[in-house]
Amino acid sequence: MQVYKHRNLSIYVVNEQNKEIVGLCIAGISEKMPLGFAEIGELCVVPQYRNKGIAEFMINYIKEAANTYTEVVKLCVTVGNYAELLYKKAGFQAGHRFARMTKRSM
Repeated sequence: MQVYKHRNLSIYVVNEQNKEIVGLCIAGISEKMPLGFAEIGELCVVPQYRNKGIAEFMINYIKEAANTYTEVVKLCVTVGNYAELLYKKAGFQAGHRFARMTKRSM
């Protein structure tokens, strides 16, 4: 596998044998926020490459790269996401849960 850095903190992992992208992590630093934090917006691994440590590697890579700028890395997850155990293992803590969000009628 080969890791490619992209703008900001985003990276992707490629299987060098067939040149397919097997994992992607979109992340960045929110410099305009008063507390300045890093955020992982999307994290995905192609199904046949899951459970091989790729997602864990990408999370740790982002956390390490963000450490130069901030100690805070934020991750938003849908309740019930099967990767919640991975996120806990990586040191993320559950925050507020949002439920029954609806659009207000004007």
